[in-house]
Amino acid sequence: MTYVILGLVGLILLLTGALAITVKTAKARGQKVKDLEADLESVRNDLRRQGEYQKLKEEAQHNADEKKHTLHTGDSAADFNNSLSVLHGASKK
Repeated sequence: MTYVILGLVGLILLLTGALAITVKTAKARGQKVKDLEADLESVRNDLRRQGEYQKLKEEAQHNADEKKHTLHTGDSAADFNNSLSVLHGASKK
């Protein structure tokens, strides 16, 4: 009878230890999930900013190409004068 009681006490201690290890592991994984979610949000924000920057850059390039196309008439003197007026206008800004 004494061995049965000691066996039950030992089993209870073993199960308590296993439960403690499980709780500790669950907490660690929960913290890791929170850290990964924060990293993911940071990366999303960076990608969003890069996308916006790329869109603005493409728009600026498109506008510059359109302006370049309108400035070139095929007449060298007119093209030179148009280029000078653009440069003078850029220096005033």
